[in-house]
Amino acid sequence: MLAKERKEAFSDPDWAFEVKLDGIRVIAEIKNGAARLFSRNNIDISYKFPAVVASLSKLKAQTTVIDGEVVAFDKEGKPSFNRMLERYGLTQSAQIAKAEQTNPVEFFVFDVLYDDGKDVRKRPYSDRRKLLERLKIFKGPIKLIDSFPAEGEMVYDHARKLGFEGMMAKRLASPYLSGVRSNDWLKIKALHTEEFVIGGYTGGSGARATSFGALLLGKWEDGKLRYVGTSGGGFTAKRLDEILALLKPIETKESPFVGKITADGPHHFVKPTYWAEVSFTAWTTAGRIRLPRFQRLRLDLTGIPAEQKQGSEEPVVKAKPPSSSKATLPLEKQLLAAGDGGIIRIEGAKV
Repeated sequence: MLAKERKEAFSDPDWAFEVKLDGIRVIAEIKNGAARLFSRNNIDISYKFPAVVASLSKLKAQTTVIDGEVVAFDKEGKPSFNRMLERYGLTQSAQIAKAEQTNPVEFFVFDVLYDDGKDVRKRPYSDRRKLLERLKIFKGPIKLIDSFPAEGEMVYDHARKLGFEGMMAKRLASPYLSGVRSNDWLKIKALHTEEFVIGGYTGGSGARATSFGALLLGKWEDGKLRYVGTSGGGFTAKRLDEILALLKPIETKESPFVGKITADGPHHFVKPTYWAEVSFTAWTTAGRIRLPRFQRLRLDLTGIPAEQKQGSEEPVVKAKPPSSSKATLPLEKQLLAAGDGGIIRIEGAKV
């Protein structure tokens, strides 16, 4: 379930509110003492966070599926997305083992989809929250995120003062809609930002002659990438080189966008693989972002999000366990066989 954005904070007795953490969204499945972690792209990332997996695996129950966010912290104890990306980008077991000590993460849990084999997604959020609070998993790196009823404006003010990204608002009566961006979940950010797909870049000049001028950005709509504008500000010299190194190998002659590209300069198109988080002031009447500024790469997102894939109502997990993983479980065999668009059954429910 994904949240829509709202500009202003509000208070309402029919809603609950949480501080918005600056981490990476993760779905965790615990089945008979074995835990697996999946990214928002439905990719198996269990090997990246072994301490989280080990703690979750202590839950001895039938299939339990929970939703949450993996967060890394800076020296001041505040969520740091840059430190989170450092962890997320590690692939070698030795690097990950060292990072568990030098850059540990915590998994903040905020919802439950399956509770000991029972599908609870149709139950209201208020009920799911009570079920979540009773789970015996909140030890070590596993945390239950605080939820505050009714007083959203107070939560938002405190979140801003403490330097958090903003606030989440959740309607108490809402069901959990897998893969759906719903008005029942709202995000209120201190800074208006959004994630866009990088579809190319413009040639650079002057100090940027060896890098690029601006990123060409798009937004998925009905399975097509609509051009929304460029972002040329907010880059350090190091970040320009890093991004160009990622984009060069995936260059393509054909534009991935629908609609006219209005950016100045030579256009270099790439396969729509990487995402960028960009701040901007507003949308123009022509569907362009006004005064955009690059914030960061979102390496935890790739390709087309599940909710934008044509003909797909539910995200399909595509498991890619590392070679060092344990023997394949029955559920994993189903996932591997399902591929990109198949259906599996968990406790009698179609997924």
